[in-house]
Amino acid sequence: KENFAMNYSLTITDDDLKKTVLSKDYLDFLHSMNIKMGSVNLLELENVDVSLINDKFIYSIKMNNTIFNYSVPFSVDVSAQMKVQNGQIKVSQVTWENKNQKLNLTQVTNLLNMINPLNFTLDVLDNKNSKVAVKTFDIQDNKMLIDGTLFIPKNTEEERK
Repeated sequence: KENFAMNYSLTITDDDLKKTVLSKDYLDFLHSMNIKMGSVNLLELENVDVSLINDKFIYSIKMNNTIFNYSVPFSVDVSAQMKVQNGQIKVSQVTWENKNQKLNLTQVTNLLNMINPLNFTLDVLDNKNSKVAVKTFDIQDNKMLIDGTLFIPKNTEEERK
């Protein structure tokens, strides 16, 4: 067995992203980020929807906030530019936009990177040392175009045990 390296090109559509954020693992991950005080959910992430519009990645986040035993649902829509940083796709230039105003939300960039559905763990062929790197990323015609490399080192006898 030898090392395996390859280049890849991906096209990701809105529908592909929606399937990702509706997966059980992703929803379980979102619910693990809820903020509790005792048995009371102070902030509960209910759902995240994503879409691609022009050159932006749009997050629609639905939450519940419990205040004095009343559940108050609310939604937040934010748009983000995406960039390649250290071989990964990261959120940048976050804004909250509605019809009449635009608010810079750079301080929530780290939170959005935590729930970024494009971040994933790579364990290919039972090899935890596999590496994937993104070289280029673009949004065109409401589709993500991604090019990168994948490297899977050969397993040693010790790693297989």
